[in-house]
Amino acid sequence: MSQPENQPDNVVPICGPVGDALAGFQSLIPEGLLAKLDDPEFIAEQDRRYEARQRREQAAEARIRLDTMRRGGAPRRATERVANGSLEGTMAMAAIEAWSGQGLLVLSGGVGCGKTTAAVWWLSRHGGTAPMFVRAGGLEAAGRYDRAVRAMWTASSALCIDDVGAEYADGRGNWISLLDEIADFYHGEMRPLIMTTNIEKAVTFRQRMGDRISSRIREDGGWCPIGGDDLRGRK
Repeated sequence: MSQPENQPDNVVPICGPVGDALAGFQSLIPEGLLAKLDDPEFIAEQDRRYEARQRREQAAEARIRLDTMRRGGAPRRATERVANGSLEGTMAMAAIEAWSGQGLLVLSGGVGCGKTTAAVWWLSRHGGTAPMFVRAGGLEAAGRYDRAVRAMWTASSALCIDDVGAEYADGRGNWISLLDEIADFYHGEMRPLIMTTNIEKAVTFRQRMGDRISSRIREDGGWCPIGGDDLRGRK
C-alpha cells in the first residue's frame, strides 16, 4: 500500500471506516484552522477569550448572589461597592481574602471599617449557590421559632450574621441559644459562617455571646480584629 502524497514515511495512514470518518470530520473544519492550531499566538488569543468569558460568567453569577443577599438585608452600599469593584484596600478585605472558608470567622472592628463589605464580597465570590446575609437584629427579632427564617438559614450554603452585639439581648438567653444552634449547625454541616461585630475585644465578645460560640472560634475558625478609619464617607 502506498503512502498518501506528502505524508511522512513514519506515519501510518488510517484506513477503512475509521479513516473515512476521520476524513469526513476533517472536511468539516474550516480551511486554515488546522494550521492555526499550531500557531502560538492563535492559541494564546483563544486562551484570553476563554478567560474573559469565564470572568463575565463569574461576575454574572456574583451579581445574582448579590441580589439575593440584598433582598435578605445586605446594605445596598456594600452590595453596590462589591458589584462595581470599588473595594478599598482595607484590613477587612485582606483578612477575608486570606480566610480558608472553613469554620466560623468573626470580623471585629469599629463602625465603618469595611467588615460588612468584606463579608458581602466573600459570600458573592465563595459562598456557594445559596449564600445568606442577615442582620443580627432581624434574626433576633424573628427568634428561634420562626419557621420561614429557620428554613432559610438551614438551606443556605454560607451565612453572614452582621452586627452581632448590637441586637437586643433578652434576659432569658433566647438570642444566645439561637446563635449557639446556628453555629453548631454550620459546624456540623461544614458550611462557612461569618459574623461581624463592633465588639473589639475577644474577652468582651465571649462575655456577651457565651463560651460555646467562643469555643467554636478557637476550635474551627478565627477571631480577626480589624483596624482602620471609618470609610463610610468616602466615595
